[in-house]
Amino acid sequence: MRARRGVRGIVSFTLLSLSLVCFLAGNASAQDEEAKPAAGTEEETATPPPKPHKKAAAEEAPAEEAAPPPAEAKPAPPPSGIQVANSNGWKLSVDGRINAFFVYGFGNHNASTAPETGANITPGIGTGITADNQIDVNGNFKTPRIRSGFVPNIIGFNFSKQISENTVLSGRMALWSDVHSNVSVYINAQTYVQEGYLKLEGPWGSFTAGRQLALFNRGAIEIDFNYGHNYGVGWPCNFNGVLPACGQIGYGALFPFFRAGLVYATPSFGGFQLTAGAFDPARIVGSNAPARGSA
Repeated sequence: MRARRGVRGIVSFTLLSLSLVCFLAGNASAQDEEAKPAAGTEEETATPPPKPHKKAAAEEAPAEEAAPPPAEAKPAPPPSGIQVANSNGWKLSVDGRINAFFVYGFGNHNASTAPETGANITPGIGTGITADNQIDVNGNFKTPRIRSGFVPNIIGFNFSKQISENTVLSGRMALWSDVHSNVSVYINAQTYVQEGYLKLEGPWGSFTAGRQLALFNRGAIEIDFNYGHNYGVGWPCNFNGVLPACGQIGYGALFPFFRAGLVYATPSFGGFQLTAGAFDPARIVGSNAPARGSA
């Protein structure tokens, strides 16, 4: 009996010791796990050190470094075309074009009234083809031509230079030449100086002197050129001449011709510009009035 009691006591003491050891070990691990999240939370919620404010750093910079650089003078625009030289501020360029069109005309040269309305037909440019043997015995003509368009062959020379901070001097000289030869192998193509002028530009506007497109009805011709027949023919004008085609000339547009003159243009005010000029005296075709200057 005593032996059993001793054994039972040893077993009980052993079990109690194991229980205490397991309890203490479990309690310690629980405390460690609870401590870890707490430490992690404190690290995550810690406020980072403040960064220096950019605006404050900019304010600390010297005033001379923060100030914008002074505005530079506007350079002279490069001349149009292909630039071939640039020396001592002078810029030289060359531009031009070559074109040829096939034009076929037909009709009756002897007709005096319009077949649709019966209105009288007034002889005008392009109707004098009798002397060129282009009509048959009944007055009919069928004439093909290889000819220039609204703008013929051109070679132009341009130059420009900035002569002051806001003033530019430029100039242009252009040679024009036509393709066709007036239905004759004995007539050579004509070459003539169509443009030749100097131009001074500044904040006050521009002043041009020399041979240039005159002002009267220049707007209609520029519209025709820019939006209609810059690279086209339009109305062929005639089938026996050596001049370029006419575009819309004769159909509500009069040609101002290139003439010697002095022209002043104001600066552009939102797209509006006033231009005035005085030109070498000329006489209107068909008028017996004495030649007068025009503006």
